[in-house]
Amino acid sequence: MNTMMKVILQCFSTMINRRNYCLPIFLLGFSFVILACKSKDCVTLKEEDYQRNAAAEQQCDNQEFGKAMSMSTAAILVNPENYIAHSNRGIFLYYQCSNTGKITPAQKDSIYADFQKSISICPDFSKGYRNLIRTAFKLNDYDLVIESGHLYNSRFEKTAELMSFLADSYFKKGQYESALKFADEAVNVDSRLGSGYIIRGKSHTKLGQFEAAVKDLTTAIDLDHNDWMAWHERGNCYLAQKQFQAARSDLITAMGIDTSRPEPLFSLGTLAIEMNNLSEACDYYHKSWLKLNESPSLVKNERLEKYLQRVVLEYCIKGEPGVLQQLHLLGPRI
Repeated sequence: MNTMMKVILQCFSTMINRRNYCLPIFLLGFSFVILACKSKDCVTLKEEDYQRNAAAEQQCDNQEFGKAMSMSTAAILVNPENYIAHSNRGIFLYYQCSNTGKITPAQKDSIYADFQKSISICPDFSKGYRNLIRTAFKLNDYDLVIESGHLYNSRFEKTAELMSFLADSYFKKGQYESALKFADEAVNVDSRLGSGYIIRGKSHTKLGQFEAAVKDLTTAIDLDHNDWMAWHERGNCYLAQKQFQAARSDLITAMGIDTSRPEPLFSLGTLAIEMNNLSEACDYYHKSWLKLNESPSLVKNERLEKYLQRVVLEYCIKGEPGVLQQLHLLGPRI
């Protein structure tokens, strides 16, 4: 490893250990590491390394995430350059956190540090990038998804899944034209990728391109009739066009497909507001709030949660629908 690479990794390690770095600093450090690695060859692992990695992966398959992490740590102690073990340990920790429904800042730092270490040892390890991108997306770190997704595309062949992650990350950031671009790429790579059509469809909705939106979302429904999100987004598209009967039908279908999701309930509340049925709106918002709090997701939509709590507790229950309607205009739509 050259001197510049050692300095960069040392600086990055210091940021990780202090646990107080911000995401832009992480992205900058990550970019420098990749640039420094461009001409670096991957280390050659021994057969024993592969055997240790396979044994840890088997424990993960058995849902024994703690054991899988311990075995990966042992593999790293034997060979600190075992880039597969670093990436595996990061993903195993994420799975364990998902299983418990909790993740601490220190755990999140450790996950990303292992992914970064894996890629710094072997810049051609495409799975290391994919693990990083998938995990960052699930943790709502959309800037990191975008940064690392573009780095992946500069080194490897594009995949429909990663184009979909990029598209949805741009959508979450409100950059709908960019979301359309990468959703296009996703469906061009795989014409049967439902998520690509969903992201493209909801981006069309946000841009007021309703005919294109309905076409894409109907395609997603045709690909998987049990995809609640496709029904939900088409319902929202009809709602944006004030086609209330069609919107209600799709949103109720979405709610029936996956009864654990708060989004269809929230959108039905929005529909009720549009139809001036404020009592029904309060009922749906209340149910959405309860579902949101029951969600096992590691990363909750805190803005929505606070908004719903305020609506339900301060206005719906107190019977002040006029203020509820005013709040709705300021609140988010999922």
